[in-house]
Amino acid sequence: MSSLSTMQNFPAIEPGMTTLMLRGVPLDYTQNQILAEVVRVMGRKDTFDFLYLPQDSAKGTNCGFVFMNFKDPEETQRCAALFRKHNFAGNGARCVVLPARCQGMRDNMKCLFSRASSGRLKHSPIAIWNGREVDIGKLARMHANRDDFDSLSSA
Repeated sequence: MSSLSTMQNFPAIEPGMTTLMLRGVPLDYTQNQILAEVVRVMGRKDTFDFLYLPQDSAKGTNCGFVFMNFKDPEETQRCAALFRKHNFAGNGARCVVLPARCQGMRDNMKCLFSRASSGRLKHSPIAIWNGREVDIGKLARMHANRDDFDSLSSA
């Protein structure tokens, strides 16, 4: 898999990574639309626990990329392989798969909360546990005073 990344001059998705950035998302997609497309391509909803489609409030669109965290690094690799061949329906653009700067649920939650506390977060990500959506605000309130987000899996 890393050979394809190298051919395209993109960083490789290294073994053990769990968080991806998918670029090329049509700007008019909503978070629910990208969630539906990811589930359709992946075949299941219970392989990832975090999905975030940042929004550009000035333009009223998304930013053209989505972050996803997987529970298992093997599912991260499977997603990367599937989406490298994927063209989004809304724009026909080929998806570009990159490793995210924040890796793992804990780091994603810390990045998210730092953005939220700075006032830069206008839209909440989708958290998924055991195949069902969980309110991210509830998770934030439950863990507001904790530095350890590993316990989120028991929420």
